[in-house]
Amino acid sequence: MNKSEQSMFELALSIAKKAHEGQYDKAGVVYIKHPLFVASLVDTQEEKAVALLHDVLEDSPYTAEELILAGLPETVVTAVQVLTKKKGQDY
Repeated sequence: MNKSEQSMFELALSIAKKAHEGQYDKAGVVYIKHPLFVASLVDTQEEKAVALLHDVLEDSPYTAEELILAGLPETVVTAVQVLTKKKGQDY
């Protein structure tokens, strides 16, 4: 992992931790464990960043614009937007 990839991963992890702070899944497990598990299933650092952030827009006040301003690549933010369940949309 090069320095750029590492910093992207660390930034995504930091945002995900803040976004999911105090959240628990239906089994009562701290929610951040879910995106961490999803990130363990993919290969590239960009994929891992998307995995870490995949519920951030849906489950927190963060916006796509804020993710870009934080320094995440537009490709990562676009992928997160595609994965985000829209209000009123069923799974």
